[in-house]
Amino acid sequence: MSDDHKPSPKEAEEIEHKAAAPVSEEEEEAQKTPWWKKLSVTIPAITGLLVALTPLVVLLMPAQHKPETPKAEPTPIYLMQPVQAATPVPTAPPRRNNRPYMATVSTPAGLYMRSGPNEKTNPIIKLEQGSQVKVSNCRTTVYIGEVEGQWCQASYKDTEGNSHRGWMFNAFLIEDSDES
Repeated sequence: MSDDHKPSPKEAEEIEHKAAAPVSEEEEEAQKTPWWKKLSVTIPAITGLLVALTPLVVLLMPAQHKPETPKAEPTPIYLMQPVQAATPVPTAPPRRNNRPYMATVSTPAGLYMRSGPNEKTNPIIKLEQGSQVKVSNCRTTVYIGEVEGQWCQASYKDTEGNSHRGWMFNAFLIEDSDES
């Protein structure tokens, strides 16, 4: 057998026809385009297809090969509620009458006596936990955050004998059992 292979007359005619066939500008341009530019269109298309099919592939996987999804832990309640600077210990019940009474500051953070019946008014003095005040003329029940109480007029005499008058939120006051 020889390595020289002569094309048959039909094969020779096909080769000649291909060589003589006119090439369009688009075909000529496509032949000149480098292979890496052709991939710039193909790769994003393949990537998009893979991204779209990933959930289906995961569903069809056997259980032992599926990726583990973390179990959602319930959020602890202390993380869900806002933290308040001072917590009433205990919450004062709304007063049904406006007779003056003595009360003690119950919150460890202390409590401000203010110039008006509102948490945004100027503080007059900060009373420490355990300070005693005379309370009277409580207003209607209101909420500051989630804490229920009333703004009441209060008077306080400090250790130097100075008297202070203002408004205090009674949710942070404990009514003394013996009135004076």
